[in-house]
Amino acid sequence: LHDAIQEAFAFDNDHLYVFYIGGNRKTGRPVYCEEAREGGITAEKMAIREIGLFVGQKLIYFFDFGDCWEFTVELMGIEKEATLSLAPVIVEGKGESPQQYGSEW
Repeated sequence: LHDAIQEAFAFDNDHLYVFYIGGNRKTGRPVYCEEAREGGITAEKMAIREIGLFVGQKLIYFFDFGDCWEFTVELMGIEKEATLSLAPVIVEGKGESPQQYGSEW
């Protein structure tokens, strides 16, 4: 999921990240990337099915702890009979992606 968001926004994938499940950045259960882990399973090792998400549930993806990019991700549906895709598919976008580093880069 991290890689799909990075690709969707054409970011450089060069910073730490964390997912917050079942709440916001204060109340959700954090699942950190390998480089930022604080014990427990990391985002790279966790399968989406292990999270126990349900339709309509939202989670927070927080990227770049300095510039603080925050994304809300919502599970819109589960297609149990669909063939398994080897890569995430972006199904909707709105507007232009922001520049990761602004215009000074």
